[in-house]
Amino acid sequence: MTSEPDIIPPFRDQLLGAQQTTSSLRDEYRRELDAMVNQNLTPRKRLETWFWLIGSILFLAWCTYGLVIHRDKTAPRIILPAFIAIGTVHIIWLIRALRRGSFARRSNFKLMELWTLGAGLVLTVSLFTGMFKPGDPASTFSLLFTFIFYACCAAMSMQNKMDEGLLTMRESMLRLESRLADLADRLPK
Repeated sequence: MTSEPDIIPPFRDQLLGAQQTTSSLRDEYRRELDAMVNQNLTPRKRLETWFWLIGSILFLAWCTYGLVIHRDKTAPRIILPAFIAIGTVHIIWLIRALRRGSFARRSNFKLMELWTLGAGLVLTVSLFTGMFKPGDPASTFSLLFTFIFYACCAAMSMQNKMDEGLLTMRESMLRLESRLADLADRLPK
């Protein structure tokens, strides 16, 4: 029976000899890592971002208008300022992405979590409003609408969490490969 130390050196040599490490390989690792972590805005993605920005500005204006019109009602005084705050953060995020020409994928995940938080607030307010007016069909419609909105936001947040886990795993594997390549350069041949 062969001992473990006899097996490890040939395996290590095979592993390290599998691919020669060069500066271009290291640069390729860094480019792959950057592509995983950051999303560059292609012309199509830039156009999509402009549409999101215009839609967000219109949504913010609509919420502000609703706040002025329904200032005497309790629910809009809670929901609309929350949406205005989240919409403002979203607009700032979109402007930064357009200016830089790229965005960090993880910041997009955090933005979606913020929308899910806002949707949860709206759902909670709708539930309490519906409790005080159980016979009003408008409260039932409001509850149904906000539940669908919350379910969509929660589904996107869960998808983003899965994507974030996959991104973290791929990023860790690439960093490990890069470290192995650096280690192979430093080991005596």
